[in-house]
Amino acid sequence: MAHWKDKRTLDDATRVEAAKVHGFVEHLEGIPTRNSVYYGAESRELLALRTVPEKDIGVYLLDCHHWSTEAWEPKGIEMSVIVGAYKGDRHADERFKYRDRKTSARDDSSKYFTEIKGVEVDKDVVYVTVASRELEERVELTLK
Repeated sequence: MAHWKDKRTLDDATRVEAAKVHGFVEHLEGIPTRNSVYYGAESRELLALRTVPEKDIGVYLLDCHHWSTEAWEPKGIEMSVIVGAYKGDRHADERFKYRDRKTSARDDSSKYFTEIKGVEVDKDVVYVTVASRELEERVELTLK
């Protein structure tokens, strides 16, 4: 499992792996672990990463928890996983919500992806196969 050792720095093992891709360490350390977004706050944890040094590609999974800080907003915590890809100064990501902030009827724990099973690269498109305990999904990310 990949980790930040504090709010801004990767742990040693994660740093060694990320350093195989030019600029990936800086990209990951530039992702805020706590952030004020929309009308609330969000925390993020690095769940996994994989590098493809021969293509200079890095991919990662972030677990995100978002909660409201506004009195007029519905209370609750929304949880999602971000699947991201990085190459040079370009990146792409997609968010998969597994816990709905407003109603548990929309929760989908199968989208709690914690493992990167595979990475394929076709020019500017990165295909990342991710898995949860219940589901395996191929995610297409176009680098921008």
